[in-house]
Amino acid sequence: MIGWVGATAGALAGAAWLEHRLRRPAAPEAGFWSLARAVDGECHMRWGRGQTPVVRLALPGGEARARALLTAGVWACELRARFAAPPAGGLVVRLSWPPALPWRFRTPGMAPGEPFAGAAVDRNDAAAWAAWAVSPGVAEALQGPVSALDDQPTHLEWVVAPGLVSLRAWRPRARLTAGGAMEQLGPALAEALRALAQVGPRPAAPVVEAGDCGFCARPAPLDRARCRRCGRIVHRGCRVHTGGCVALDCAAAIDAPPGLGGAGASAGQSG
Repeated sequence: MIGWVGATAGALAGAAWLEHRLRRPAAPEAGFWSLARAVDGECHMRWGRGQTPVVRLALPGGEARARALLTAGVWACELRARFAAPPAGGLVVRLSWPPALPWRFRTPGMAPGEPFAGAAVDRNDAAAWAAWAVSPGVAEALQGPVSALDDQPTHLEWVVAPGLVSLRAWRPRARLTAGGAMEQLGPALAEALRALAQVGPRPAAPVVEAGDCGFCARPAPLDRARCRRCGRIVHRGCRVHTGGCVALDCAAAIDAPPGLGGAGASAGQSG
């Protein structure tokens, strides 16, 4: 029995090492399908430029897609959601446990705020954040994955914006494979997104006009990137976080399905 356990642990460690060397999953892992079953979603192969399977799941008033990506040298699970009505209106806020350095040269107007439940906070509107953080159900949704994943050291990052909501988690000491990160971390992240999706009433959605950023919904007259696929605009700083187009229906999104003109399309930039 001890020999079998040791061999299994050795195999998992070897798979994790190979994946880190290749910077992609070494083989299709059952962890992606396990997450899909756990969250009542669907697992699709070879979505996005990262070339890992992606799990797609429905949310109240939106959709989320989960993928594995390397963060700080380890595999993380990230869920990205788009909502018809943004949960926080025009607010952009980033929360990180444990506290991380503030965003720099990214979304315009972002500035550090007071800590929130042990997390570092960056927001683009102090008053809007203060009001939204005390809205019924918001604090519980934001802190949900912190409690659910407290069995071992876990890093968490929320980014809530009008055009995209993302939630990422990784365990620096666990040396998980890509599938292991999805299976261990994904269900708690999906539960938190579903809780956030049901919080209400929501702040008024921003009015997005031509030339406004698709991520933060603020004007982008200069220093902007335009998607060559669909023409949507984002600030170049916002694009550092989005990694591509923010639109749910665009093939240039980092988690785009192959049916949208071919996964792996790049989002070009023009001034």
